[in-house]
Amino acid sequence: MPVSCAAYGCTSRFNKENSPTLTFHKFPKDGELLEKWLHNVRRENFTPSKHTRLCSKHFKEEDFDRTSLSCVRLRSGAVPCIFEAFPEHLRPKVDKRRKPPLKRDVSEDQCQDDSSDDEHLLTNSNCPTETECVTRENNTQIKKLVKVESQLATIKKKIRVLQQSNRRLKMRNSALKSVVTELQKKGVS
Repeated sequence: MPVSCAAYGCTSRFNKENSPTLTFHKFPKDGELLEKWLHNVRRENFTPSKHTRLCSKHFKEEDFDRTSLSCVRLRSGAVPCIFEAFPEHLRPKVDKRRKPPLKRDVSEDQCQDDSSDDEHLLTNSNCPTETECVTRENNTQIKKLVKVESQLATIKKKIRVLQQSNRRLKMRNSALKSVVTELQKKGVS
C-alpha cells in the first residue's frame, strides 16, 4: 500500500530514493495529543485511520529521536507545526521584527590600522563570538551526521542484499554438487 502524507497540499510519497531522508509517522492514539495534531493539520471533517501518516517535513528537527542507526522516531509529545502549503490566512503569525543590534565595545587599540598585527584580526568586533562559532560547527556536524546515517542505512541495505545473494549462490552450488555426485554414481562422466 503506497504511503503518502495527509497534510493539506503536501505531495510527499514514500519511494526508495527519498526513504533515508523522508520519514512518515502515524497519528498518535493519545486523545489529547491527537487533538493537537488534528488542530494543526486543519482539515475539516478529517478523521485519521490507522494507515494515515504525516511526513517528516511537518516537524521541527528537535522533534526527532535519531539515536537509533536504523530508524527515526518522533519524540513523545511532538506536534506537527510546519505546513507551508497552507493559505496565508491559515498559517501561524510569525513575528518578523529584527533583533536589536548587538552592543559592541570597540577600544582604540582595536581600531588601529596595523596589518601585521594578527591579534587585531582576532579581537575585531565584527568576528563571530565563540558561541556563534560553536553553534555553526554543531549545525554542520549535525548535517554531516544525518548524511552519514543515511549513507550507513544505504550501505546496510546493500550488505543485506549481498548476503541474500550469497546464500542463494551457496544453495545453488550445493544443488549442483549433488547433481554431479549423482551423475558420478551412475557412471556418467
